[in-house]
Amino acid sequence: MYILIALLLFGTILRVYQLDRALGGGDENQALLEWVYTPMNYILTPSGDPSHWNWSLGFGFDQIFNNIVLRMMVLLFGEDNTIAIRFPAFITGIACIWMVYKIARQIYPTVAVARFALVTIAVCPIHIYYSQTARGYSLVMFFSTLSIYAALNLLRSNRHFMWGFLLFLSGILSVYTIPLIAVFILSLAVWVLLVLTIPALKVEFGLHQKSISRKFYQFLAIFLFMGTGSVLFYWPHIDGALQMLNEYYDDSNVVSSNLVKGIYTSYSDKLIYFIPNLLAKIFPGLLIYFTPFILIGIFWGQTNRLAYRLLPIVILLTTYLFTLITGLAYYPRGYLFNLPLLLIFLAGGIVWTGEYLGNLIKKKNSVNWISYSLIGAYVTLALTEIFLNYYPSIKTFDVKAYTQKLSDQIQKNDLLLIADSRFYLYTRSVYKKNLQNIITNNQLGGIKLIVDNNFNAADYNIKSPRGVPISLGWKDRLKQKIVFDDRSLFDLENIDLISVLPEDFEATTDWHIQSGDGEFSLLKEHKFTGKYSLL
Repeated sequence: MYILIALLLFGTILRVYQLDRALGGGDENQALLEWVYTPMNYILTPSGDPSHWNWSLGFGFDQIFNNIVLRMMVLLFGEDNTIAIRFPAFITGIACIWMVYKIARQIYPTVAVARFALVTIAVCPIHIYYSQTARGYSLVMFFSTLSIYAALNLLRSNRHFMWGFLLFLSGILSVYTIPLIAVFILSLAVWVLLVLTIPALKVEFGLHQKSISRKFYQFLAIFLFMGTGSVLFYWPHIDGALQMLNEYYDDSNVVSSNLVKGIYTSYSDKLIYFIPNLLAKIFPGLLIYFTPFILIGIFWGQTNRLAYRLLPIVILLTTYLFTLITGLAYYPRGYLFNLPLLLIFLAGGIVWTGEYLGNLIKKKNSVNWISYSLIGAYVTLALTEIFLNYYPSIKTFDVKAYTQKLSDQIQKNDLLLIADSRFYLYTRSVYKKNLQNIITNNQLGGIKLIVDNNFNAADYNIKSPRGVPISLGWKDRLKQKIVFDDRSLFDLENIDLISVLPEDFEATTDWHIQSGDGEFSLLKEHKFTGKYSLL
């Protein structure tokens, strides 16, 4: 137990480091601004004209369950609390490590395989990354392990309700996070069907005809409820989903903004590169050379049941065949539900190889030193990848110092414009504070523009609601720039401001009561939000 606690603590430390870095990396910026920082009803149901939806984030929806959880964290702890916003991904990442150990204990008879599996996921670079990123991939990996664990126990146990409910809950939440996970649920259902129909597999689980029939209807009911629930959850977004599919299968639509379509340009690309790209995502750098141990673990490793060998094969091949048949292919990160099982069988392959080589050289020891050497090499390469490539790649600048410097260089009533949306998240607090001052004081002081040093500020324009660019005439009227890091702050001077509303419009306007009763009263200050607010 002390070994397990130490390994789990080690994996936790790797995920805590830089957990409090500035928000914005790995699609966090766009997801937070487009969904998490919006009202809950906007996350649950698409609002407004579909032509104005943000199709780049899923045609009106994007990782809905994850966004719901993040929205709750924002409401409880604030929009700038990086730890709270990333906590759901972090805690499910830690839970996934433990679930990998639990599943490995069921699949393999030796505790060494389970410990090695725990080690491999503890130091897995891509799992660490998504355990530190406020996106739904960590949740999906956890839910997939929970679904597998529940399915294995439902086959073996008579506690039908508990394991059945756990399978249903984990499955439907994973699909509600990423719709593509329906492929994983389908593959798990195929594996269960094989177990219940192939005689050799039925015998392994000690199932007789009566219990097989009962198990079949139990799983059938669970998967049907799971499918029905998923359809109901996504029903408000059905128009966006259908439009997404229509555009995906439209051969004339080859615009570069269609990122999903541009991953694999042809059928042969999917056929050849789909699985290698997934493996390269899970095993970056030199770790890719350890992938043959997965096959060794599947075909030669000593598993408790033959059916367990089929589990990773069925899940991976069903996903692969679904992609080839439908033509639908997403980024490799969308298929990370394969990661836990692949790491478990990788550990099984390492242990079997160590035992086989030990017997080959006729060296009998109570400790399998060859296996420990192999897992040590894997951990060394993984940590090298983490500390030399991964951690440096996610390092960000000091956001507090950046916002403080920005606040010192603008006046409280200046309107702040941000040319690049990547910078908006870091300046959002300053922008909101100044906008509130402008409305509260009914006064605009000046206009400031933040741009990348490589961007020509004179070319900046804004777009109308119909997408027509409107030039603000910055040319020859830019005050000397103030540079900090790789960003510049420009001041537009000598401009004539025209107020949309007349001065003291509250007092001079002839107001008419539309509903209710009472008397009008003049407010001494404008409110930005809440009761009696202007907006």
